[in-house]
Amino acid sequence: MTGGGRPEVPRDAPDEWSPDFKEDDLRIQPRLRAVIGRALHPRSVRRYQYLIEMQRALTEYRQPLERERDSVLARCRDRLKSNLSKNDLIALNQTLESALAMDPGFPAAKQIRADIESRLQALDLAAGLDAARIYIEGGNYPRAIELFNELAQRASGDWLLRVHVLIDSAQILHDMTPGRAPAAGILDGLDLLFDGKFAAAGYLLVAADSEDATSRKAQWLIAERDLGACAGSSASTAEPVPA
Repeated sequence: MTGGGRPEVPRDAPDEWSPDFKEDDLRIQPRLRAVIGRALHPRSVRRYQYLIEMQRALTEYRQPLERERDSVLARCRDRLKSNLSKNDLIALNQTLESALAMDPGFPAAKQIRADIESRLQALDLAAGLDAARIYIEGGNYPRAIELFNELAQRASGDWLLRVHVLIDSAQILHDMTPGRAPAAGILDGLDLLFDGKFAAAGYLLVAADSEDATSRKAQWLIAERDLGACAGSSASTAEPVPA
């Protein structure tokens, strides 16, 4: 609270003295200020006589804050059980700020913050993938690749892997069937890739019929790229493969 420095304790401090917390002065609540002031008071008669007295005072200060923090976190957890919109998640993040302000390092609050940020990222990336899907379906592969590259700058984890596989798939189609909409078998496989279902997409791309030899080759190349990524996807480990 003193920024790592030694608190200045004047010898002639008044009875209700408390240290100067400098830039943190405004955020230290009066009750906590009083506990610290009494613990550091230069006159022994004003200090706590026993450590347990100070511990009790700190517990009495902390308990209502913890109850309020836990109440905020419980409300946030309940809200996260629902399918929330982007605006809902932003509002929930703002609600969480009060709990983080009370206890910035509290693990449960940090986990909820991470869950909210993960959902916001998922909504953002899903919207971008929907736009790229339209370009893919129309055979506009250069624009799809451009959009995928933009999404890759914001993605992480399995989302990033998904985007990279889609970039490679769009590049294969652009190189082999430029300007042509994907064949039906390829499009069905790409639909699964857009959903992050690597194993199912690979199976379909290998097994589906093709309109012509070029499409068939493109289909196999995409399947090869997809199945190579499948092993690196943590999500794919639990993904069922069609029988």
